[in-house]
Amino acid sequence: MKKLKQFSKLVPCLTLLLLLGMYQPATVIGKSAEYQPEIQSLVDKVSIEKMYQHLEELCWADGHQSRVTFTPGNYKAVEYIEEYFNSLPGITEVVLDTFYLSMAITPYDQYPIINVIATKQGESQTPELIILGGHYDASGSRESNWATNWQTLKAQGADDNASGVAAMLETARIITDPENNFQNKHTIKFIAFAAEEYHPKIPGVHHAGSLYDAYAMYDQQQKLAAVIVLDMIAYNTIKDYVEVISNVKSLWLADLIYDYVDLYVSDLTTNSYPVNVPYSDHESYQIYGFPAILLMENDSPWNSDPPNYSRNPHYHTQSDTIGTLRASLLEKVTRLALASVADLCSQDQITYVADNRRSDYSEFSLPSIYPNPFNESTRIRFYVDVDTRVNITIYNMKGEKITTLSDQLYNYGSHEITWNSQNLASGLYFCVIQSHNFNHCIKITHIK
Repeated sequence: MKKLKQFSKLVPCLTLLLLLGMYQPATVIGKSAEYQPEIQSLVDKVSIEKMYQHLEELCWADGHQSRVTFTPGNYKAVEYIEEYFNSLPGITEVVLDTFYLSMAITPYDQYPIINVIATKQGESQTPELIILGGHYDASGSRESNWATNWQTLKAQGADDNASGVAAMLETARIITDPENNFQNKHTIKFIAFAAEEYHPKIPGVHHAGSLYDAYAMYDQQQKLAAVIVLDMIAYNTIKDYVEVISNVKSLWLADLIYDYVDLYVSDLTTNSYPVNVPYSDHESYQIYGFPAILLMENDSPWNSDPPNYSRNPHYHTQSDTIGTLRASLLEKVTRLALASVADLCSQDQITYVADNRRSDYSEFSLPSIYPNPFNESTRIRFYVDVDTRVNITIYNMKGEKITTLSDQLYNYGSHEITWNSQNLASGLYFCVIQSHNFNHCIKITHIK
């Protein structure tokens, strides 16, 4: 872990707590999943051939062989995903949810960022909402010329994250096929997220598409019951293995995922209990207090995790191509995602309860600041799992305190604070967030 030298004397223990510790096994207070032959029938329809067709289309990207944000191949991916969703007869609505990033470097602040959203409306009179999603953009950030040549690099992103999108599209096909006669009580949204990856022209910002959608869910007070994100689910040279990644509020959902593995994909190996890392779009929903989990081949794919995983050498390089993928792993994780969505949608009511593992875990989910960089104001969002006092203070590069934004008791749930920079000079600042057992520092760039 890296120590922040500017604050080593000012704030003791200001090393970022990455919350990578695993949960200890405990008795779960919640509902266990039960085997349903109807769901097994759906799971058996997963076609690896159809998923490879999606992989080829997404990686080829109409000849551009790249889906990096702001490139032609990225927009071709949008067209392909939209057209495919529209070809599914059971889909209720397809929307290109378009927005712009004001913090992007000109002229890219005028380039559209597009989430592709397909909805299958629930049949219940009071349907809740379930999201299955994955980001469609790609990155070549581990190439030496990434910063200058991002427009022309052949960043096909087969594993990261054409694999997750292919699994989502295959799940959508089976769930919405009228011949399968699947009656979903709750509404399902299939979302291909934009701009998940860091980008040279959007400094300091990632997970943009999911943040945009999560904020909309929060602002509209949607009854969002569960979010499942698929990211990097097809590389492993050792075995068919996937990790379940969850925060405390989402543990009920993680426990159901383990049930679905046992019931429908018993030959898929998983971690014994969840870890919590913020590396993908699930974090955006967790920030707003929504239950969200991530399925990923390893919680840090750039590292090895023997005996289950050998690091992915193709991560964020031009060698992340279809030929490096493990078809059996992609098929099994897709079966798991399909079983999860189908079972959740068949429940009369999707409910969750806090379990007794809270004491093993920090009361914080990792906070987020958006936009960052910013001009006049920015929003600091965080979620606490227990009632706790939180101090939020801004420092400059010299370690001098600029202002204390908050120092008060916060109740269980999600919270948001706005920082108005007023007459501050452009430059780098630090937002330090502390509670009784949590210290976290986020760099903020102020641009006039």
